[in-house]
Amino acid sequence: MQTPAPAVQGKREKKEKAPRPDAAPKAEAEPGVDALDIRVGRIVAVEPHPNAESLYLEQIDLGEAQPRQARGRLTPTLGPWRGVTL
Repeated sequence: MQTPAPAVQGKREKKEKAPRPDAAPKAEAEPGVDALDIRVGRIVAVEPHPNAESLYLEQIDLGEAQPRQARGRLTPTLGPWRGVTL
């Protein structure tokens, strides 16, 4: 007949670990394409910017009451159209 092995001293019983809460909260999903406000307009006037050589002031018709004014870097791409008011 075998005798039971003596208990080993110094060893602890393993405790069950509690589930860890997420360290960082999950980030919100990025907005989709439906959150964008994309519009198509017609450039009705272009003139050189008074304070910058590489910029133009543009009047853009978006179908609103008055055209919107925008600044743009059309200088390198305009080529022969420089100085022409559309």
